[in-house]
Amino acid sequence: MKRITYMSRFSRQLPRENIDEIGTYSARRNAADGIAGVLVTLGSVFFQIIEGGEAAIDDLYERVLRDGRHTGVICLQTEELATDRYSPTGP
Repeated sequence: MKRITYMSRFSRQLPRENIDEIGTYSARRNAADGIAGVLVTLGSVFFQIIEGGEAAIDDLYERVLRDGRHTGVICLQTEELATDRYSPTGP
């Protein structure tokens, strides 16, 4: 399993409704692709952890890099051989 943690800034102001729509759409699409993760927004910053099969994660991260809603994407960490799903509350 591969895991990528990244952050970026909004390229433009996004109303709360748009952010909610992004989260809903992404959760459905990611689940269909076997991807799990968490998306957090704070002010004008996205913070996300995504994990799943290597090809699916690479494809998703490439889409993020091309997505016009993101600017200044910074990969904070890449884990190529993650064995356990991320859990913010521990195992």
